[in-house]
Amino acid sequence: MAEKDKSETPPSKSAATSDDATPETPVIPPVEAACKRLERLLGHSEASTATTTVFFNPSKVVRKWLGTSSGAAGAATLSDVSSAALKLLDPEGPCAAGLALLSELSEEDTSMDVSDSDANANASASASTPTPTPVSVVYLSAAAREAEAWLISLAVRLLWKTENANGAAPKALTLAHKGVAIVEGHLTASTSASATLFPLLARLYRFQSLTASDDYSSHLRPAIVHAHRMSCLRRDVDTQATLLNIMLHDLLNVSQVQLLMGEIPERSVFDTEGMVNELAPYMKITQAVRRGDLAVFGETVQEHAERLKADYTFTLISRLEHSVVKAGLRRLNMSYSRISLADVADRLGLPNASSAEFVVAKAVRDGVIDATIDHAGGYVQSHDLVDVYATTEPAEAFHRRIAYCLTTHNDAVRGMRYPPDAYKKQLEASRGMEEDDIIDEEKAQELEDEYDEDF
Repeated sequence: MAEKDKSETPPSKSAATSDDATPETPVIPPVEAACKRLERLLGHSEASTATTTVFFNPSKVVRKWLGTSSGAAGAATLSDVSSAALKLLDPEGPCAAGLALLSELSEEDTSMDVSDSDANANASASASTPTPTPVSVVYLSAAAREAEAWLISLAVRLLWKTENANGAAPKALTLAHKGVAIVEGHLTASTSASATLFPLLARLYRFQSLTASDDYSSHLRPAIVHAHRMSCLRRDVDTQATLLNIMLHDLLNVSQVQLLMGEIPERSVFDTEGMVNELAPYMKITQAVRRGDLAVFGETVQEHAERLKADYTFTLISRLEHSVVKAGLRRLNMSYSRISLADVADRLGLPNASSAEFVVAKAVRDGVIDATIDHAGGYVQSHDLVDVYATTEPAEAFHRRIAYCLTTHNDAVRGMRYPPDAYKKQLEASRGMEEDDIIDEEKAQELEDEYDEDF
């Protein structure tokens, strides 16, 4: 009985482990895994031949894939992006240009703060980890252009975050320009449907506008308008919406700058086709500024406060109170030759006459109005506006200009009638004749003297 129990003893744990051991599956980086998943979603890779799925809206598929790949994009580094490009993009295929850009990315741009101790710890950990089984390189085919555009957008985002601390992002802007050109080239050269590139092109345009500074954004306006026109022709809804928002944001910035500088934008700016409803609150604010009434301006701003906060322009719009006061003072200066400070405060919505006196004094000093403050009387005396065309000054100015033109004409005629230095030639010729006469007289005198000596 004991021998039977001994024979039925189960094998040791180590032996069971050695028998059930299987080769470890290599871990695929998240960025590379996301690109391969897009290849399977598009339905043209070899891995998806067993289960074929037909998608009627490839652009919608890419949009959904971008949303589900946000985790991999947020944790990616420049080295991850460069490594994925080298593994997935064919250097002899249509994505060679994008591969050349992404292969230049260095790991030190995002991992400069890694210490030597961390590096040693990683080295020891990697030494203890078994080496994964090498996998044959399989380049993307159906999703190659889409993966190229996505990887470039990730690189632009990472460079922008790194450089944004310094207030500028020239490397990110340069890469965004090249990425847009590459994707536009794919769309131009493609003979088949390229709707899968539309969301990615819109993403690149968005990063391009983010990396561009305020001074440089003005140079992008013609290119943005042309790109919006081309997206309309291609029926690219994603790029149309993105570029429309970019143009609207730029237009709002320009209008705010004009208002902050004391200028009133023209009404045609707010009547741009497709932007009337979006710019309606800003047109009302501009009308309030032109009217010059702080009370009306405050009511208008409070009415559209939610919209202004959503556009991140509420703080800038609140700074337009000085422009409202200037516009109101100009209207009062043109309408009244003399007005009390209390009336000025009432018309402009200021709290009291003292505030009105301070505001008027600053406007006079800045040259906004031409007036004098009578502190004892408590009123503002506007200086008379003289009509220049009612005086003789315009006639005198025309007389000076006409006299100058006549003088120039007379000098030109005189110069053509009498060639320069002509009198010098006549003078030299007359001097030559006098010298000849003197020589002849001397010779005659010598002959006469010789004749007298002979006799």
